[in-house]
Amino acid sequence: MLVDDERTLLRVAGLALRQAGHAVLTHEDALDALEAIETGPRPAALVTDIAMPGCDGLDLARAARMRWPDLPVLLLSGYSAASVDGAPAREGFRLLPKPFTADSLRAALAAALAVPAAAPGAAPANPLGIACDSTIGGT
Repeated sequence: MLVDDERTLLRVAGLALRQAGHAVLTHEDALDALEAIETGPRPAALVTDIAMPGCDGLDLARAARMRWPDLPVLLLSGYSAASVDGAPAREGFRLLPKPFTADSLRAALAAALAVPAAAPGAAPANPLGIACDSTIGGT
C-alpha cells in the first residue's frame, strides 16, 4: 500500500514499485488508506508519506501496526530524521528521506520486507485507536 497526498509522487513511486514486481494499491490521503486498513486485506507493506493533511503517516503506520503488528512500514519524509523526533526508528519503522530515486525507494522497500517489522514486545504508541481530523487543511 502506497500513500502520499502528492499525486505526481504517488504516480511515479507507484510505477517504480510496480516495475520491481510489487502489486501496488495507492491512496491519496491517509483517511482513505485507514479505511482500507480497517476493512481490507493485509498488504505486503505500507509505504507512506509522513506529512499529510488530516491524518499523518505516523498515525496511519501506528494504526496499521495495531491491526498487523509485523507489517513492514516505510515512511517517506521531506523532513530530517531528527525533526520527526526519532519516532520512526523507536517504533520499528524505516525512514526514506525525500527526495529519493526510484532505485533508493525500491531498495528501501526491499530492506523493509527483508527483516522482521516490529521489535518483540513493542507496544503501539496509540493503544486506544487512531483519530484523524479530516477537517485539517493540507500543508
